[in-house]
Amino acid sequence: MKFEATTDRFNKPYILLQLGDIENGPLLSISADFQVADADELLDLTTKIAGGPKQGWKRIQPIFQSQISSERNNFLSGVIPYRKNSLLISFAYPKNTNVLKALTAVEDLEGDILPVSLVITLVAADRSLRLVESKTLPLNFAYKVPTSVAESFIYHKRKNRKPPLPPPIPDDEIQQMIRHTPTHFFDGSVDIPGEVTLAVCLEAIFGKGTDARTTDFVNWLFAFGKYLWSQEWWTSSKVRLYARALNSTVVAGISSMAVLEAHFRKPQGEYRGLRFNLGVRDLETLVDPENNTQPLQAYVNSMLHLWPQLVELYSQDCPPEVFRFFIPNFVFSYAYLGVDLELDLEDEQILHAIASSLIEQANQDAVYAPFGTFSVSLPEEIVDRIKNTRRRSFLGIEEVPQLLEIDFDRLMVSADPEGLWVRLGGRKGWGGIVRWKPGHRIQDNMVSGSFAVLLNTILAALWRDLRVAGPESFILRQKDRPAQRSAKTRNETPADSQRQRGKRSARGLKPSRPVRYTRVLPSPLSPTRFELSRDVTWASEDERRIIRRRLHGVRGFPRRLPPNWKPSDAAIQLAKSMGVILPEGTTFVRPHVRGTREAVSEETVDPTPIKSNGLATLLAFLESRQND
Repeated sequence: MKFEATTDRFNKPYILLQLGDIENGPLLSISADFQVADADELLDLTTKIAGGPKQGWKRIQPIFQSQISSERNNFLSGVIPYRKNSLLISFAYPKNTNVLKALTAVEDLEGDILPVSLVITLVAADRSLRLVESKTLPLNFAYKVPTSVAESFIYHKRKNRKPPLPPPIPDDEIQQMIRHTPTHFFDGSVDIPGEVTLAVCLEAIFGKGTDARTTDFVNWLFAFGKYLWSQEWWTSSKVRLYARALNSTVVAGISSMAVLEAHFRKPQGEYRGLRFNLGVRDLETLVDPENNTQPLQAYVNSMLHLWPQLVELYSQDCPPEVFRFFIPNFVFSYAYLGVDLELDLEDEQILHAIASSLIEQANQDAVYAPFGTFSVSLPEEIVDRIKNTRRRSFLGIEEVPQLLEIDFDRLMVSADPEGLWVRLGGRKGWGGIVRWKPGHRIQDNMVSGSFAVLLNTILAALWRDLRVAGPESFILRQKDRPAQRSAKTRNETPADSQRQRGKRSARGLKPSRPVRYTRVLPSPLSPTRFELSRDVTWASEDERRIIRRRLHGVRGFPRRLPPNWKPSDAAIQLAKSMGVILPEGTTFVRPHVRGTREAVSEETVDPTPIKSNGLATLLAFLESRQND
């Protein structure tokens, strides 16, 4: 180790720390253009800022490593801003080894003193530059990678152990450690004592404690990340355990290693033989130096969300043809919709009750069995009320309810006898794909746990109207309706025309290209098969106008009752007249009537029956949760 205060060729003072073999390499140099007391203070500072923004990494040889042979060594140099100053980090290492193995050699000489964040930054910088050199991704992506992957590890403390150190853990032993990771880390049932941070969680999964080196831990991190992208992982039972885990910290620990590795993969993905691009249709636009800002951002968003999306698909056995429907042009492009929000506990309880009642009626009164793939824009009444729903920050920083802008106004849907595959969309594009089954919790791989409660109720309302009202609730959008043709134009007899109309009315909307399912279709005694395709609207404009007028006029909504209380007959009738399905344990109240056990309407409402009761019930709840 060499620590000295010196000056550059312009006589500007700086601090230089050199670790390793100063004459031959590997040699790690850290230079600071500000004062620090000693090597420990500089390394502790490096721990905190190694994940800092605006890093620039190149393969250049700095002047203070001029004694190192450039014929036998590779060089990796980067500048990390710190306040108004900066750190210059340079690593010279033999061409016949990789960065991590060379850092292990530095540990042999200096001890286990390197920060985890610095080791990860150096490995990430090398791997990202390799992507640039192979013309897979642009240079400005390589600048972002070290920051993105290291910022989660700045809270790992340095071990600061002097040599001699235990020998490095062999690669094959690390692979065995990964394959034999206890199941409770995947299903979230593990009990980690004390305050469980991401660093503590990862150390617990690693399981080697103080016996292992820092480079062993980093080697394990990257190896575990590669495992989480392998077919061995996707075909294991651990995927389903992880997908259903409720321990958010453990889930974050596993996913952080998958996302770590995601930065170094080609901008393409695969799901059960179906290959696709990430973010962009033409991969050459990613490396075009004159036009890569927008394509690069689309790629980064998609890359960061691909692994949890694949977890959702594999854990729920999504048919490849259904996934193909969700990725037009063979491109998985993820848009942030702003739906990572936290609802109040009382709202979640009401939503659970509403969803259960909608599903119960869908089961009891089912007339149709929905099939096919289609897209549906959420009625503007739902969109507006979701945007204005009173809720708290998902991050838990704000305790005061606030308005948070979200971009969620449409759905792509694939319906089958067991439930729905759904992709959320907004003005900026399409977000995550989730599986919904009646009575089952939506896995929070692609949405926050709390928003999943709201989404579950939206889809329960959609499911109820698909099964009970069918074509009376879902109408082909006007622009997609085929032009009416006469029997003569179709070269049919009037009798043929009448028979064809009968078939259409029985089957609902006939798809131009039906999705093939391998599941058993309903028997003749089952509900009528209702096939959907193209774009449909949820309820006619006339029906939405009736629902809107009734809710605005009466302003009633469901409210939980105390234990053992029951709603009055008047409240039940009012809810029914509104088209609202009243959950068990709730009543229907009007907020402007006070001083009574229940508030009900005495006014006469439009007697026109509402078919889309799922939509009406959902709107009644959202109407009551608007901010004043």
